[in-house]
Amino acid sequence: MNNKIYGIILMMFFCINTMQSQQWTQSFENLSMYRINIDGLSGEEQAIYVSRIITEMENVLIAKIYPEGDGIIFTESEIDFNKVYEKLAIIPGLTIKDRYKETSSKDEYLSVYNNYGREPVSDLSKRLPSPINIIDPQKQSRAYSVLKKIWIEKYPDVYKSSFPTETDQSEAEKAEKLIKESN
Repeated sequence: MNNKIYGIILMMFFCINTMQSQQWTQSFENLSMYRINIDGLSGEEQAIYVSRIITEMENVLIAKIYPEGDGIIFTESEIDFNKVYEKLAIIPGLTIKDRYKETSSKDEYLSVYNNYGREPVSDLSKRLPSPINIIDPQKQSRAYSVLKKIWIEKYPDVYKSSFPTETDQSEAEKAEKLIKESN
């Protein structure tokens, strides 16, 4: 009887973990990219605020609006721009001038993700950006998984060099490894 209960609990745990891992990953090929131009932004702080408002919207994975008003939105499915207009209507003086769908670009995604935060990585070819903060943890995880896949694909040698090799290990690490292996 107890074995059946443990088996059922184990199976439920496995199913839940499998569903979560599927929800928390995304592939670049499934994304759409929109360019947008917004008039009336008062500077960097307001551009960051607008980026976050749009990113929080349903079906939007990540958006970056620059202080000049140009922006890029990556979506997981079609979005209703009327809802974008409604969300931005709370900010006086803003108007959306242009918006159009474009072919998604991996370089644009890297740039949007890297510039979403306040401290972008100065040289993407040397370091993978840290995860950005998005209110929805699942969206945050999906956005980062896309970034990481693109970055590893673009900079495989840098990614491989971030893991220590046998020759990079210190003498203490080697001794510790030998002790563990002998036990």
